Amino acid sequence: MKILKILLVCLIPLLVNAQIIDQNFLITSGIDAGLDKGDSLYRMIINVDIPSAYPGKVYVRVFDADLGDTYDNPGQNSQTRYLVFGQNGINPNIFSIKDSLNSTTALVNLTLGPDQYYDNRWRTIGSFTMAQGQPRGDRTLFQVVVDGISGSGRNRYQVFVSADDKRNDAIDGSAVTSPALALRLANNPGMSTQITFSIPQSCDTILVNNFDGDIDRSPNKITFESNFRSNIAIKASGDGKLVTTAIAMQKEELGRKASLVIEGNVAANNIQVWITDKKGTILPLDYPPQLAARNSLPVPKFKVIPLAECNTLILDATESSDADGDELTYKWFFEGGETDQGVRIAHDFKKPGKHPVKLLVVDNSIYVANTARLTQTVIVNDPPKVAIEGAEKAAPYQNVFFDGNKSTDTDGNIVAYQWNMGDGNVKTGVKVSHKYTRPGNYKVTLTVEDDGTTLCTKGKTTADIWINRAPQARFNLAKNLIAVDEPVSMDANGSIDSDGEIVKYSWDFGDGAKAEGISASHKYSQPGKYTVQLTAQDDSELANAESYLQEVITVNAPPVAAAEFPKIVAVNELVVMDAASSVDPDGQLSEYRWTLGDGSVKAGVKISHQYAKPGTYPVKLRVIDNTSTLNNSNEANYSIRANDPLVPNAGGNRLLNESVVEFDASRSSDSDDEIIEYKWDFGDNKTGSGIKIAHVYASPGTYSVTLTVKDASGTKTAIQSETVTIIVNSPPVADAGREQIVAIGEKVRLKGGFSNDSDGKIENYKWTVDQGIVLEGKNATHVYEKPGTYQVQLTVTDNDGAQDIHTTIVYVNTPPVANIPPMPRIAPGQNVSFDGKMSYDVDGSIELYEWDFGDGSLVKQGNTVKHSFKEPGRFTVTLSVKDNSNAANGITKTTQIIAVNYPPKPDCGSDIITCDQTLLFDGSNSSDADKDKLTYSWDFGDGSVGSGTKFKYTYQQPGVYPVVLRTNDGLGLSNSIQQQIIRVQINSAPMAIAEVNRDTVCAGEPVMFDASKSVDNEKDLMRYQWDFGDNTAIEGINPIHSFKRGGNYQVRLTVSDDSNLPCNSSISDLLIHVIDAPVADAGEDQTVCANTVVQFDGSKSRGGDRLIKSYEWDFGDGVQGGGINPTHVYTKAGLYTVRLMIMVPEIGDCENTSESELSVKVIAAPTASFTMIEQGCVGEEIEFDASESFAANSNIVSYDWDFGDGNTGTGDSIVHKYSTHGRYTVKLTIQTDS
Repeated sequence: MKILKILLVCLIPLLVNAQIIDQNFLITSGIDAGLDKGDSLYRMIINVDIPSAYPGKVYVRVFDADLGDTYDNPGQNSQTRYLVFGQNGINPNIFSIKDSLNSTTALVNLTLGPDQYYDNRWRTIGSFTMAQGQPRGDRTLFQVVVDGISGSGRNRYQVFVSADDKRNDAIDGSAVTSPALALRLANNPGMSTQITFSIPQSCDTILVNNFDGDIDRSPNKITFESNFRSNIAIKASGDGKLVTTAIAMQKEELGRKASLVIEGNVAANNIQVWITDKKGTILPLDYPPQLAARNSLPVPKFKVIPLAECNTLILDATESSDADGDELTYKWFFEGGETDQGVRIAHDFKKPGKHPVKLLVVDNSIYVANTARLTQTVIVNDPPKVAIEGAEKAAPYQNVFFDGNKSTDTDGNIVAYQWNMGDGNVKTGVKVSHKYTRPGNYKVTLTVEDDGTTLCTKGKTTADIWINRAPQARFNLAKNLIAVDEPVSMDANGSIDSDGEIVKYSWDFGDGAKAEGISASHKYSQPGKYTVQLTAQDDSELANAESYLQEVITVNAPPVAAAEFPKIVAVNELVVMDAASSVDPDGQLSEYRWTLGDGSVKAGVKISHQYAKPGTYPVKLRVIDNTSTLNNSNEANYSIRANDPLVPNAGGNRLLNESVVEFDASRSSDSDDEIIEYKWDFGDNKTGSGIKIAHVYASPGTYSVTLTVKDASGTKTAIQSETVTIIVNSPPVADAGREQIVAIGEKVRLKGGFSNDSDGKIENYKWTVDQGIVLEGKNATHVYEKPGTYQVQLTVTDNDGAQDIHTTIVYVNTPPVANIPPMPRIAPGQNVSFDGKMSYDVDGSIELYEWDFGDGSLVKQGNTVKHSFKEPGRFTVTLSVKDNSNAANGITKTTQIIAVNYPPKPDCGSDIITCDQTLLFDGSNSSDADKDKLTYSWDFGDGSVGSGTKFKYTYQQPGVYPVVLRTNDGLGLSNSIQQQIIRVQINSAPMAIAEVNRDTVCAGEPVMFDASKSVDNEKDLMRYQWDFGDNTAIEGINPIHSFKRGGNYQVRLTVSDDSNLPCNSSISDLLIHVIDAPVADAGEDQTVCANTVVQFDGSKSRGGDRLIKSYEWDFGDGVQGGGINPTHVYTKAGLYTVRLMIMVPEIGDCENTSESELSVKVIAAPTASFTMIEQGCVGEEIEFDASESFAANSNIVSYDWDFGDGNTGTGDSIVHKYSTHGRYTVKLTIQTDS
């Protein structure tokens, strides 16, 4: 047994005869029909595009598919063929009956003439699975082709592609289009037909073709429409004719929907349309066409309401209208791409000026042309920009000038300038001058006002000026009587500057010398009286920046010692020494002391003395004046010599094997004088002179050689002689080769091959290459491990035992020495000189200097170069020097680490927002990468300063202060001082000021409240919170509120700033008197079935303090009624707007009527149906199938089952097992989305 429970039961009257009047039909003419019948193609093509993920079947349904009876003009022997194509059968290029197609691939091939089964009703002509369609990407395609294959009849019909076999249920996501539409237009002059289509992204022109458009009959007008254009005329073709109209596309229409609208159809008429681009490409037309009353575009309008926030304005479009009463949406477009939505918005234009604002007003009609736009220029007043030009510091009583001329107003004129000088004086005018009488810090405030009409016409700025207090110079002098070149110290530690810092101490020592620094030391090179002046200069650079102090110093003149006596004497000769020429320039000599160099000491102006031994003796005379200064004495130093005779040395007797003899007298000696002459007698009647000399004997033999030497003493023993014997043999000739230059450790090749013996042969070669090192052989090699000049001696011995010696020089190169002087720490970017001139080469000269600075910069050349390092850090500077030897070790490098100063990093924390006026500032987190000891100075932004790592400071009043921490690493470099600035805001609560446009209002009447005059000294972003006293609250600067009931309401405005501090808010109260207004209440929206009684209830309407005189109802279907609880029956499905208006007696200007609306949705009832077996076994799975259930114009969203045994289930198809035998009542409940 099955029982069907239907939750919604509707009676749907079938008004068949009205259907043709109210709807559009497709028309396909037989191939023999004339061209005046509205179909020139004799073929209708419908393309269906469905998401491939659709899980169900596809049903092609046709209304009145046959020829004959009510709707058609059948004609004789007329037939219509319906073809449905799917996979491998779709014909993408067919257009008219003339285009051939293969009907054998059709999924459906149905030919009809008159047929009662299909007449005047919807029938499914084919059902298909998705697998039967033609796949394309993630879509699946089907194609319906309707041909008039014979006769002259005209078939009028409708097509629907459905997800259901028994009703028209559109497939979600599907698209149905046609290349050309032949329509039988609805015979209804109050309705218009809209055919929509998509404009390609790249299409500059479309061609609209209309065939058989009878202008004298119907349609009265054909137009093209887009979102932004309407009523673009399309010329009607006329009876049986074709006309093409070209329409140029606008850029904003590309890629969007457009439409053809056919309106004013006063009689039944046919028309055929298709659209192409200029290349002939068909633009698909959406199916089905839409039929609705002609739409009127909305009329956009908006006004601008200023607010206290200068750049924010209210844009109010409530005066926009729509003649059709459609619901409107509002879209706002601003420069920079910003958008907004809503009928009334507040927009922040960010900056003053002229701003274009575009408003789009869109109605909710089905028409493409549903948008109107309005562009207006909105002017946001620019408050004047205030600028102060003037001195930042001055001396007391100095005339200081301030100029506001650079203040500007971009959109008007400045009309007033007011100056607050910070010392109680107020002045007006563009330019002012002022004299401050006392030192201190003053804040000058300039307020300017422009001629604008908004709330933002004033601008203000401040400038700080510091009136300097002069420093006081003081210094201490160690003593005021000193000696010449005696350092005297002085310091200015006692100098003070109460309002700044003494930045310069200048010393003038009175002798032309000057110095700077808090302390100084000076030596006077000349005696006399000198006035020392200290100048202390503070950091103000003002007229009173310096002060002076002077002291006198006396510098003693030292005595001058002078002695006269002979400088060279004989041993035991009596010498007289005289000091009478000694003097004291500024006093008297009191003592003469002689130190004679041989242990003797004597006193007196004149003395005598004898020296017993030869030698040179130092003689010192010391004289002392009559003062106690460090330079009260002076000395004169002399020497005296007792002559010692010289000793000649000719080198001794020698036996030689060569004709060239080297004579050397360098071993001759004179202990106390210079030998000035050397003369030689070579014993062969030839002579010579010089300390060293070579002589060639013409033949071997024995010779007596005499050396005579002479010193410079001029004494009798000044000339001495010595004679030696020289025996000359005939030796071989040795040749050790040319001089060589080598590096340390380099192999020296010695070649003796050019040695010869004139009367025999050389038997032996010996090379003396260094002390104690002898090599043998004609050729030899040697390596020197130390630099220097080496004499390499080659000794050759011939076969008679005679020898010859030849010496050559080997220069073992000493590498050059590269030297970079030490350099103190420098700053990044500081251009400093690097000097390599202290580099040297002991045995040559340096030819090339190259510098590599270790920072990636290019190498530089030169003994002195300049360089700057961009970044701080430690850089290894390398100097390479090259000498002139060309030896392998001729290049040397040296390096030095250069310290480029890291700037200190001040850290006094982040910005401070607080209510407290006493704050502790802490810079202990400051750092210096070089580990330098830092000093800290503070500027608290109100003219006060301090020093130290931490500083507690009390501000006199709330405000915003820039606090500056300066850290100094003490090196005096360009980056030695760094600063951090933080913002300190000592918050003061904003002042709430609440205003209202009127304080007596009617209930329900909008009242505008205004908090724009509320102020916050810190200019923080303020929050405005309103409590209207009726349990409602809102936030905003200009809220609009209506009171629903009469009474007295205390409205409270709370204004708070964004500091989130305890001191961030204040309140302001208003008292509003409300006269109650009537309020109509038509009740809640209803969803009902057609032909059922609908109960309306207006009992919740209120008259306030007045009785309701009448209730008037408009049920939205042309029927009116009255009373508190009327009833009404709707006979047709649809959406109806029901309006209730109530009326109360008039009192003053308050409303005496009120309206309320509700929506009534009238729907057809769904039908619940299911199949099952009526008998089964215990434990058997029984299938229940509710797929036959349907709901017109809505979707079934749930299927709920009650199996009668306490179990339930959901779904359109379900199985169930009964555990015990018996008879059960099964109930199905369906629910739709209506």
